Amino acid sequence: MHIFEARLERVEPAATLVVVQVSGEHSIQRVLELLYNTYTNRAQASAFVFRPDVRDAFSGDEIAIAMSGAYTGSSQFLNALSLAYQTPDSTFARFFEKPMFVLYADNFKPRLSENINPLLQTPPEVQVHLERAELLDDIRDAEMRFLMSESGAILPPVENTVYDNPSGSAARSFLRVGNIQYSRLAIDAVTFWLLPYVRDCEAILVDTWSLSSIAMNVSRVLATLRASKPVPVEMLSQYQDKSPERRAALTEILDRLVSEANTGSSGPLKVVCLVSVTHTGSLVGVLKEQIEVSRRMIALEFVALFRLGTAGNLNALCDLSMDAGFQKLAENEITGRASIPIDEKIYFPVRYVTVEHEVRIPQAEPFDPFLELVGGSDVITSHRNQIDDGKRRHHAIHLDTVKLAALAGFQDKFRDALKALDPPPSIILAPGHAAAAAMSSFACNTIAQIHGTHPEAIIHANLDLKTTGLSATQDMAIRDKLVALPATSSILILDDCFVTGARLSGYQSRLRYHDIKARLHYMVGVARPDNPTTWADFQKKVGFRVVSDQQVYRRNTVISLFDVIIPNWQEGKCPWCREKLLYERLESRGKVLPSSYRDRHLELADEDSGLRDNLFVGYGSSPLKLYSRSILAPETSNQAEVFAAVAAAIQQLRVVVQGEKPLLGPRRHPISTVLKADTYLLNIYTDSVIRASFLRGADWQELVYEDKVREAERSKYVEEIISSKSTDVRNLSVELLLAHGVDKCTVTEQAVSAAAHSDVSELFELVRSARR
Repeated sequence: MHIFEARLERVEPAATLVVVQVSGEHSIQRVLELLYNTYTNRAQASAFVFRPDVRDAFSGDEIAIAMSGAYTGSSQFLNALSLAYQTPDSTFARFFEKPMFVLYADNFKPRLSENINPLLQTPPEVQVHLERAELLDDIRDAEMRFLMSESGAILPPVENTVYDNPSGSAARSFLRVGNIQYSRLAIDAVTFWLLPYVRDCEAILVDTWSLSSIAMNVSRVLATLRASKPVPVEMLSQYQDKSPERRAALTEILDRLVSEANTGSSGPLKVVCLVSVTHTGSLVGVLKEQIEVSRRMIALEFVALFRLGTAGNLNALCDLSMDAGFQKLAENEITGRASIPIDEKIYFPVRYVTVEHEVRIPQAEPFDPFLELVGGSDVITSHRNQIDDGKRRHHAIHLDTVKLAALAGFQDKFRDALKALDPPPSIILAPGHAAAAAMSSFACNTIAQIHGTHPEAIIHANLDLKTTGLSATQDMAIRDKLVALPATSSILILDDCFVTGARLSGYQSRLRYHDIKARLHYMVGVARPDNPTTWADFQKKVGFRVVSDQQVYRRNTVISLFDVIIPNWQEGKCPWCREKLLYERLESRGKVLPSSYRDRHLELADEDSGLRDNLFVGYGSSPLKLYSRSILAPETSNQAEVFAAVAAAIQQLRVVVQGEKPLLGPRRHPISTVLKADTYLLNIYTDSVIRASFLRGADWQELVYEDKVREAERSKYVEEIISSKSTDVRNLSVELLLAHGVDKCTVTEQAVSAAAHSDVSELFELVRSARR
C-alpha cells in the first residue's frame, strides 16, 4: 500500500493524518486489517484518510448513499464502502477509536469527506483541523514531501559542500524531481493533485523528459475521466533559452502538439505546461514570448510540481522556497566549499560524498542516568521475548520493567512524581501485566501515605468496555465509576514502558469516548522510543483537553520517570536473530557446525531468558570485557549494558541533527554516512566489547565505506585485529567473522591464516560458504 503521514500543526494540538491509497480489489475490512498488522506507526495516527484510485471518480452525495449501505453504482471504492456498512461493528472494529475520511476528486477537485467510521464521532482535536481552509493544501504538501523523501529525490545539505547545478548556480540542496516516479501509486498520487490544473487541457507540454511517466499518466487518466481519447504529450529535451536552436526545437514540438490535438476548434489550443521545479519563473516568460513570436494559436497554462524560490507566482503542488536547504547561498558562503557537480543531461550527481560520524560524549551522555540507575540489576538484556496481555514481542534491547519498578532509585523518583500530581488521583488505571500492576500498587499506597486518601485501582488491558458477554457486568461497573468522576478530580493512567504509545493512545480514545471530564495524569516508568519526537508528539496529543473541559484544568499531564532513546529492533533487525539465521542457513545447506557454534545456536534459540554477559562470541583465554574510564559505560557493566549504551549513542546520530551534517543512516545518493572506522577499530574505542557493540549495533551501510580505497583501509584495521599478538585485541576475531557473514566488513583469507587458530579458520570457511 501507498501510505504517508500528513502532520497538521496550524492549530493546537497537532494531528497526524495517515493517508492510505486504497486498491480497488480490497474490502474496507481487509484494508484496516493490513493497516493493523503492518503499519507500525498506527498508534500515532489521529485519523485515517482513504484515497481511491485516481480514476475512480464520484461525488459527495454518492458517498452518503454508500454509507447507507445502498450504493449500486460503478465505483469500486463506494461498493466496498457500502458493503462495509452492512456489518459496521465487525468491519471497523480494528480501529473503532479512529475517525476515517475519504480523499476523493469530485469534478476534478480534491475534497475530503465527513467521517465514515460509524463507531465514533470525529474527536474535537481532529475536527479543529478539518475546519481550516488550508487542510487539503497541507495534505498535498505532505504527500509531495513524502514522495520526495521516499524516492531519494532530495539531496540534502552537506557540511562544507555545495551542489553545482546545471544552470551554473551553487545550491545547498538539489532536487531531482524525476525520482518521485518510483511506482505506479506514486505517479497516480501526483496525477490526483494535478487534476484541477489539467481538467480542461487539450495537450500537455513538459519542461523535461524526466517527468514523462507523470505526463503520460495524466493523459490516460483524463481520457478515462472525460471518456475521450488521451491528449497529446510533448517534452522539452533541454532547458529552454532564447537560442535559435532551442527556439527551432520548440516550434517543432508545438507544431506536433497542434497537429495531434486536432480539436477542430477555431480558438487557441489549451496546453498545460508541467514544470518540474520553478525558482525564478523565467521559463514562463521565455516560453510565452517564443509562442507569441511563432504565432501559434496556443493558450499556455503552467503548473510546477515544486517551487524552490519566492520569485514569480506560478502555481505549484509543493512550496519548498522557505526550506533551509533551498535558501540562497551568499558569495562568501560558497568560497572554500567542495562541490558536487550535477550532470546537465541526466540531472544526477557524478560522485559520492562520504560523511563520517563519531560517537563522543554528547551522544553517550543521554543514556548515562538510566544506566547509572539500572547497572548491575539485570534490567537490560538482549535478544529477549516479552509477553504482555497475551501479545508476544521480541526486543533486541529488552528492559525488564518488573525489576526496574523494584529499584529504590526508581521508586524515589516515582514517589516524587506522585507527590506532584494536582489533584491527587481518585482512580489509578493500569494494564494487567506484572510491572504496571506493581506500579499501580505502589502508587495507591504512596498516595494514601501522602494525602490520606486511597485511590481505587482499576486493572484493564485496554478500556474496551463491553455491554454484552462475560465481562459486561465488570466493564459497566468500571464505566460507571469513570463517568461519575467530577471535573475537579483526576485519573492516573500508568504504564511501565512507552515505545510507540499504542496502549496509552487506546486508553485516551476510550476515555474520550466515554466523555470523561476528570483531569488525566499519564505516567510511564520509562519512555524508550527510537526518536525523541515520538514521545514529544504523544505528550502534546494526550495532554490536550477540549475547550469545554478546560474550565478547571487546561491540560492533562504526561510524564515519564526516565527517558532513553534506543533502537526499537524486533526480529527483523535484531543482531542475534541475524546470527541465529546465519547458523540456520549453514545447516540448511548441509554444513556441520563445530560443537561450540552448535551450542551457541541453541543458546540463541532460547529467546525467553535474554542475553546478559554472553552477547558476543570470543575465543581464547581473554573474554570480551570492559575496562575502566570508558565514556559509554561503567567498568562494572555487563555486555548487555555496554551494548545498550553503544546502541543508544549510535541512535543519537541517527535522529538528532548536528548542524548541516546529514543524519547517520542508509545511503542517500550522493551521500554516504558512515561511522568513522578508526574510531571503533583503531585508536579511540579499543575495548573489544565496545568494538563488538559497534559491529552489532550499526547497519552495514553505516559501517561500509562507499569509497573503495577507504573501505580497503578499514579492512586493514580488521586484519590487524585478527593477527594481533595481544589476546585482548584478537579476541574480537570471531565477532569480525560474524560481521563478515552479514556483509558488515570483509575478512580476507590472509588475515585468517595469520590468526592461526582453528576456531577462526573453521568458522571462516563456513561463513564464506554462506556468502556464496
